[in-house]
Amino acid sequence: MTETLFSNSELLAADGLGPWPLLVRPEEAVNVKRACELSGKTDRTIRDWCRQFGIGGAMAGSQLRISAPGLMMVVHGDVAALEFLRQGNRSHPRVLRYFDELGIRV
Repeated sequence: MTETLFSNSELLAADGLGPWPLLVRPEEAVNVKRACELSGKTDRTIRDWCRQFGIGGAMAGSQLRISAPGLMMVVHGDVAALEFLRQGNRSHPRVLRYFDELGIRV
């Protein structure tokens, strides 16, 4: 279902290179194990979502850092919130609700 919600999004096709990666601040970053716990998804799914939706990344040889709010937006199929976050609009009410739910200060 998540793949269907995001696959036709015009917002993700901005430059033909797929979604721009989120800028993940240290206070919102989680590792793969914690992302699996938060989402109830497998390691493989989390890694696929990071590539597909740009919610996490790592430098070569580094641990994958995932945006917890971005992850939850994907889980809930909230394309609009994910795009606001991608644009850096962390104060939008649609984005703030994820930060609030996770107990992360903006």
